[in-house]
Amino acid sequence: MNKQDTLQSLENARRNLEFNLQTANSLLSNKEVGTLPSTDKNKCPFGIWLTSPEYRIKALLGPIFYKDLDTYHTQWCEEYSRIHLLIFEGLESTEKRKKISQMELDKGKLYFDELQRTTDKLIKALASSKRRLEALAEEKFEG
Repeated sequence: MNKQDTLQSLENARRNLEFNLQTANSLLSNKEVGTLPSTDKNKCPFGIWLTSPEYRIKALLGPIFYKDLDTYHTQWCEEYSRIHLLIFEGLESTEKRKKISQMELDKGKLYFDELQRTTDKLIKALASSKRRLEALAEEKFEG
């Protein structure tokens, strides 16, 4: 994958993250949603992008930048999982949502605030990673 493709993949990962945040908000607002984000950090599009040998993110960014992305992504998935459980716990399918009390909804809003803060951290880490990738020579992307 060349430099431009790698930078585009990073942009796609950022957009997916923002879309998933909107989905979490829609769940709490009882709005219709399409595909739900995965609660497994290794199966969501961001996690696949981060760990896939095809993109070589760890090799290109180095351990410090990669660790930040991985840490914030893990935290994001854990925080989203709390919202997911609040809405779907005990149900056999995610096609229907359980009725949640006002207290549970208030708890969900707190979870969402934490998710928003983690999203902001992850987006900042992505911006730093993008600058790092932009500074690398094209040859680093071959291989």
